[in-house]
Amino acid sequence: MVVGIKNGSLYDYYLGFKSKFLTDKTICVENQKLFSNFFKEQEYKLKRINQLSQLDEACCKTLISYIQRLRNSNRWFNNKPWELVTKDDIRRVYDGLEDGVIVTQKGTPFKCRSDYYNKIFKGKPFRMVGKDLIAKSVIEFCKPNESEVRYVLEADFRKFRPQ
Repeated sequence: MVVGIKNGSLYDYYLGFKSKFLTDKTICVENQKLFSNFFKEQEYKLKRINQLSQLDEACCKTLISYIQRLRNSNRWFNNKPWELVTKDDIRRVYDGLEDGVIVTQKGTPFKCRSDYYNKIFKGKPFRMVGKDLIAKSVIEFCKPNESEVRYVLEADFRKFRPQ
């Protein structure tokens, strides 16, 4: 996910990536403010939930993934202030993702659509602008990603646990 980090910490990379994102002139001022407030709250939440005084590498990876999702989502809504996003806008993006019209840079359909639905559209960013309930009504029929589940036998699990 995060490439190109040779020297320095992931925390420093995250701070630079976030700064560049939040000062991006292609993002409208309203959304820049929204995203800035979102990151303040997420950073605080991650530190408190994980009982940290400073963000660790795992927290930074999570926050970096949010930057990527917010950037994509903002593009899909044509940089429209999210407070003005309508049910039709959300339906257009949802249908585009589900129908494979909205694709990655490689030209392939997004595999992690449910991450966008749950973490952005039905999550905190849309909740902050009062659009999460509208998104929930539009994304009502979304099926969770089906992934392979692997089970570990109890005997094997006990081998990993310190005695």
